Amino acid sequence: MPFNLAAVLAIVAGASVAGLTFATWIVSERFFQRLIAQHPELADSFPRPSLLTRYASKMAYLKGRRFNDLSDPMLKRLGQLSLTLLTAHAIAFTTFIICALWWSAVRDRP
Repeated sequence: MPFNLAAVLAIVAGASVAGLTFATWIVSERFFQRLIAQHPELADSFPRPSLLTRYASKMAYLKGRRFNDLSDPMLKRLGQLSLTLLTAHAIAFTTFIICALWWSAVRDRP
C-alpha cells in the first residue's frame, strides 16, 4: 500500500509542477510585459543576456513585492498572482521531490 500511495502522490505532484510551471510563466510574462510597457525605465532591471540572470531579477522583483508600489491596480493584482503562482510552484516542486524520494525508498524494499 505505501508503494501505491507514494507513486500516486509523486505523479500528482509532478503533474501539479508541470501545470504550475506553465501558469507561472504565462502570468509572470504578461505582468512583466505590461510593467515594462507602462514603466519603460524598468526595462534595464530585467536584463536579457542570460536566461538565469533574467529570471533571477524577475524573481527578486516579485519576492521583494515591489509591485505593491505601482499605481495601476491591475498590475498590482497581476504581480500578486505571479508571486502566488511562483510560491505554489516552489511548494509543488518540493512536494514532488519528497514524494519521488519516498516512492524510490518504498519501491526498493523487499
